[in-house]
Amino acid sequence: MVSQTSSHDWTIEPLTNNQNGDNVAEVERVRREHPGEPDCVQDHRVLGAIAPFRCASYLIRQSIVYY
Repeated sequence: MVSQTSSHDWTIEPLTNNQNGDNVAEVERVRREHPGEPDCVQDHRVLGAIAPFRCASYLIRQSIVYY
């Protein structure tokens, strides 16, 4: 989000975090949610193939619900 301060400067505030294998917290979350599946994240990708961790399932749900 971009907003202007009272001194007319601009500030930028990110609204989300990266949801991919470059985000250590995201990788830890996926591994925590998939105990017993040591290969759930390989080479910074889900199952070694999918780079974004969350958006694919979100888009599928959106298309089912809203289209």
